[in-house]
Amino acid sequence: MDPADSLTSGTPQAVNQSGPTWFPVYPLTNPIRHYAWGSAEFIPRLLDLPYTGEPHAEVWVGAHPADSSWVNSGLSLAQRVVLDPQAVLGSRVRAQFGDRLPFLLKILTAAQPLSLQVHPDDEQAAAGFAAEEAAGLDIRDPGRRYHDPFGKPEMIVALTDFEALSGLRPLASTRLFFDQLKVDHPDWRGLRELLAGDDGAEKYLRRVLGERQWAGGLVESVAQACKGWIQPKPRRFSTWRCATQQTAVSWWPCC
Repeated sequence: MDPADSLTSGTPQAVNQSGPTWFPVYPLTNPIRHYAWGSAEFIPRLLDLPYTGEPHAEVWVGAHPADSSWVNSGLSLAQRVVLDPQAVLGSRVRAQFGDRLPFLLKILTAAQPLSLQVHPDDEQAAAGFAAEEAAGLDIRDPGRRYHDPFGKPEMIVALTDFEALSGLRPLASTRLFFDQLKVDHPDWRGLRELLAGDDGAEKYLRRVLGERQWAGGLVESVAQACKGWIQPKPRRFSTWRCATQQTAVSWWPCC
């Protein structure tokens, strides 16, 4: 929020010539995401919540349409942005990003390795969101992939020891690794052959991520093959293992 803008009135406040300009600060009630990989302890301790044993993976602080923070006035932060974007966002943010809060802050606490995530760029997000809107998918539908039309670059700040993988291994190394896997599934050979050529990774990911039938028995067969390949060589993967409790703050430009 710009110091010169007021959340309550939307008009510039009087400037105290002898000191700083003051503007109101409102406490937020922030939604919690209970993904299976989350810790059951850290976020309840942080927010002084009762322990239930349920995983508390993420706290969302922002105005995301799927799960917005709430202002103590009884309105969601997303609603406040719509009602008075000038007061909530300020002139500079509106000029650059339009009438939307351009980031989502997350507090993550991982007790297990996180699921693999693929973030779209602006062009893909806009096209995917438009297609799902046209199809009539509700914003909270579990089958929905695009909850807003904006890309998802991400910055993460580790507050405790936090291990992450970044980037992709060379395609030639991936082919060699796939050749070593003993996958017992009739579709495996065809999927493996997609990796041929310089655009093999793109073809493979489009097939695996874009066609739902690949999420059946083939994925389970590959997972079993990977377990068999990793177990005799635990030291090779020691740097990939996640700590028991890991906490981070993640900033997503979004919604």
